[in-house]
Amino acid sequence: MVAWYQAGRGRRIGTERQLEKAIRRLQPYAPAHRGLDLDALLEQLRRALDVAQADRLEHTVRIDLDPVELVEEQQ
Repeated sequence: MVAWYQAGRGRRIGTERQLEKAIRRLQPYAPAHRGLDLDALLEQLRRALDVAQADRLEHTVRIDLDPVELVEEQQ
């Protein structure tokens, strides 16, 4: 993800913008899309954004994302 690249270079604003863009683009497909639990993924992206906004980029690149479960979609 480009956000981690930006974070690794110490670019807080670039990190925030990339995370915000990912959230914005994925949100319309929540709660699940093609078997991917987007609610869980979006929550993790929001937590990463909180870290970046708190100006703790040294921790941002170390965030271990939890595995995102595949879910059955309801039609």
